[in-house]
Amino acid sequence: MLTPATCRGGAPQCIAGGCEMRPEVHAFAHYERFCTAVRVRNLSYHLMRSATATEALQAWCEEFNLSVGRITAMKRIDSSPRCIDEEILDDLRLLQNERLEPRRVLLVRGGLPLCEVDSWFVPQRLPPDTLTVLKSANVPFGTAIRDLNPGRRAYFVRLASFASEDDFSADLCMPVMSQSAVILEQRAIIYDGDRRPLAVSTERYLASLVGAIGD
Repeated sequence: MLTPATCRGGAPQCIAGGCEMRPEVHAFAHYERFCTAVRVRNLSYHLMRSATATEALQAWCEEFNLSVGRITAMKRIDSSPRCIDEEILDDLRLLQNERLEPRRVLLVRGGLPLCEVDSWFVPQRLPPDTLTVLKSANVPFGTAIRDLNPGRRAYFVRLASFASEDDFSADLCMPVMSQSAVILEQRAIIYDGDRRPLAVSTERYLASLVGAIGD
């Protein structure tokens, strides 16, 4: 969980009860935290209105001039995939002859990391050419299934602590974060045009998407 650590711009460190700084510096830190929190919430709403996370990220990056090019997927081997639990099985409603396959990727645009994705998908529900693309190229799942008229429903949303406060009068500084810090997590079901579930994904969106990056 993200917690205040140091104020940006070389300002004094935060302490348990808040920040010790000049009033004008404190006002700027408060405003910066508020604006970044709003961007995180707007990103979350934008994702929930989009057919796929890939489509949402492409539009977001273009609007805010974040790197260049198409969204691509880099395979991750940093840890084991999430275990299959009853929730995943209930969401995907597997038939007797169906199985699940994991896919763990980092979505990037140019050299900019955007989102870590852990997903389980049902290969038997995808066309053979889609499966070939998923296994042989750095293509995001949303791009691979775009001809299936996909949809996405987020059923779990968690904001970073600095963006989830309801009372923005709280005396908190904006934390310094690397571009790989997680500022938003969503879990979603991905459907085809017939509302048949194709995959369940856990998506962790990074601070690079809202510009909340320390030096």
